[in-house]
Amino acid sequence: MTDINQRLFDMIKQNKSLDEISNTMNLSYKQIYYRIAQIEALGYPIKRQYNSNGNIIYLFEKPDKFKLYNDKKTLKTIAISDLHIGNMKSDIEALDAIYNYCIKNDIHTILICGDLLDGTYSKEKQIINAEDQIEYLLKKYPYDKKINNFYVSGDHDASILKDLKISLDDVLIRKRHDIFPIDYYSNSNNININNNIITISHKFLTIKHSDKVKLQLMGHKHISKSFVNINNSRSPIIVVPTISRINNIRYDQTSIPRALELIFYMNDDFNFNHIEKKDLLVLNNKVINTGSLILNYSDDFEKDLIKCDSENGYSKKLK
Repeated sequence: MTDINQRLFDMIKQNKSLDEISNTMNLSYKQIYYRIAQIEALGYPIKRQYNSNGNIIYLFEKPDKFKLYNDKKTLKTIAISDLHIGNMKSDIEALDAIYNYCIKNDIHTILICGDLLDGTYSKEKQIINAEDQIEYLLKKYPYDKKINNFYVSGDHDASILKDLKISLDDVLIRKRHDIFPIDYYSNSNNININNNIITISHKFLTIKHSDKVKLQLMGHKHISKSFVNINNSRSPIIVVPTISRINNIRYDQTSIPRALELIFYMNDDFNFNHIEKKDLLVLNNKVINTGSLILNYSDDFEKDLIKCDSENGYSKKLK
């Protein structure tokens, strides 16, 4: 092991954060990613602890579940889906606009509901063939050292592994620590936030009902407007719209890139009190809020029904 890698190894043993390591060793985050891969190649597996402020702490012990560490009563996130990078209707500029929105609004977490890549098959023309899509993703996907992305694989991502025998997860684990497959350690699509669980999926929801599952996010539908299914008691389902320009012909939806902003408000015990869902569209490199909806988890919420200004604008108390 080189002297600089030994020094990095020692700082990881001291549970130093990525930011502390970078400042102390005068290395960029991407340089640290590269050196961590070198250390892992010597037989020292290194895991990550992600924090809601965007920082990462590296660990030698293996976590049994994916947990987003959070010490604030309010947590802002962005949810996106179906990027289909490599497709002619993918939209990297829309992603850049979302990143700028995150930076301006102190948002450090992006949740991705599958189909990062277009894979080995497509409904539209591909501008990047399947063999080159991962490398294109590594170079073109936006980067900010205080923004982390957590994603689940979609059917198009899975086609890369099935047909080309290349694991997107393995590549990102080595080269882009800011884009993390949440099931990599625990084989679960759950994110634990202060013991509140949200589930991210692509094509199907496979979880069993649990009182701790507070929200389910699902992609794949390529709809231009999110909708909420609140039939499942305190575990509502939100279908996340596509941020590509590939529309859903079945529903005759428009092809403007869209995303969601989800703001989690917590009580003194850090249980979810309510979630605000903002519907965002990206137009001319600007992110526009088209309306909001409140999902309430509190038994003492003042009103059962709150009018909002979105097209599907209503909020129903969850019982």
